[in-house]
Amino acid sequence: MTKKENFLFLYDYSNWIGEPTCLTRTKAFRKVYLWGLLVPLLFLSCQKDTSSDTRIPPTIKYSKDAWQQTAITALTDLLQRGINLESNYFKRARIYYDQEDYKLALEDIDKAINENENQSDYYLLRGKVYLEMGSLAKAQADAERAEALQQSSPELYILLADIYQSNLDYRKAIAYLNQAMQMTPYDGSVYYVKGMIQAHQGDSLSSLRSLQEAITLNPRLRRAYEQSSRLYRLLHQPEQALQINALALQRFTDIPELYFERGEIYRSITELDTALIQYQKAIAIAPQYEKALLALAQTAIAHHAYAKAIPALDKLNQIRDRDLKILSLTGYAYEKLGNFVKARELYNDILSTDPVNQDARYGMYRMQQRENTYLENTPIVEPAAEAGLQRDSSRTILKPLQRRGTTILQIDTLKKAKIE
Repeated sequence: MTKKENFLFLYDYSNWIGEPTCLTRTKAFRKVYLWGLLVPLLFLSCQKDTSSDTRIPPTIKYSKDAWQQTAITALTDLLQRGINLESNYFKRARIYYDQEDYKLALEDIDKAINENENQSDYYLLRGKVYLEMGSLAKAQADAERAEALQQSSPELYILLADIYQSNLDYRKAIAYLNQAMQMTPYDGSVYYVKGMIQAHQGDSLSSLRSLQEAITLNPRLRRAYEQSSRLYRLLHQPEQALQINALALQRFTDIPELYFERGEIYRSITELDTALIQYQKAIAIAPQYEKALLALAQTAIAHHAYAKAIPALDKLNQIRDRDLKILSLTGYAYEKLGNFVKARELYNDILSTDPVNQDARYGMYRMQQRENTYLENTPIVEPAAEAGLQRDSSRTILKPLQRRGTTILQIDTLKKAKIE
C-alpha cells in the first residue's frame, strides 16, 4: 500500500470513528499544553491566597438546644393562632421527647391524638413516651395500635422488642429485634435491646459488648450507659462501672439516676461517705426520688449517721403514707439518737396497725432494757435525818437503787440481820 493509499485509508477509518487521526493527535497535544499552563496558575493562586491570609468566613451553626428552643417558640406561636394543630402538637411533642421532658411530650401527643385518632406515628411516639415513664402496659397498647394502623418502621419494631424484653417475653422480643436489625443494622437502640435480652439470659459479657456498641453508634443513648455501669457493678468491677458512669455524667449532667447509680457503686465498695454525697446530689435534682431517699437513709444508718437519715425518712413518710418499713426505720433512727419518746410513738403507731410486727416489738424491748440498765447504774442520795440539817457531802452514803419488791439485808459484825 502506497503512502497516499495509506493516508486515505486512515482518513476513511478516522471518519468512521469521528475525526481524522492527525487532528486527534493535535487536539491531544493542545489539551496537555493547556493543563500544563493551568496547574501552575492554580498553584500560584493558592499560594497568593495563603500569603494574603484571606479565608471564607465559616457559616454560623446553631447548637441543638438553641435550635430546639427556637422551634418550640415557633410551634407555640402557630398553636396559639390555631394553625395546623394536629401536626404542630406532634412536632412539639417530638422535641420534648428528645429533650427528655416526658410530661410535656405526653400532654402534646395526647392533644395530637385527640385531633386525629388514626395516625400511627402519634401512637408510636406516645408508646415511646410511656416506655420512658415506666408505664409498660400503656406503652404496649399504643405500640400494638400503631402496628394495627399499618406502621412498619424500625422504630416500632425496636419499641416492641424493648417492651417485650422488659416484660420478660423473650420470644416475641427476639422476633421483633431480628426484623429491626434487618432494617437498621446500625441503630444504637437495636444493640441496646439486644444487650438487655442477653443480660436477662445470663450472658453478661455479650451484653456488655452489645451495650458498648449501642453507645458507640448513639452516644446520647443514656439507658445504655446506665445498664452498662450497672452490669459492671454487679460483676464486681467497680473501676469500669465508675468509668462508664463518668462518661454518662459528662453528657447528662442533670440526670438523678446517674448520681444514684454512682452512689450504688461507692456503696458496693463500702465508701459510704462518698455514696452519701452522690445520693444527696440525686435528691437535690429530684427531691421526690424515692430510691435515692431510701438508699440515703439506709446508708446513713449503716454508717451510724442517724441524724442524716432523719430528713430522708421524713420525706419518705410524706410520700409513702403508713409504710411500716419506713416507719420502722424512722423509729430505729430516733431510738439510736436517744429520743425514746419519738421512737416509742412511732413503734406504738406500727403496733396499732400490725400487733405482731417484730421490728417494733424488738425496738420497744431494746428501749426498755436500756432504761432499766440506766436506772440500775444511777446512784441516789439518802435524805437528811432531820429537816433543816446541813448536809455534809463528805459523809453522804451512796447506795445503788434496787428494784421494787426486794428486801435490803445488812449484816453487822455480830452476824445479826436487820431489816431496813
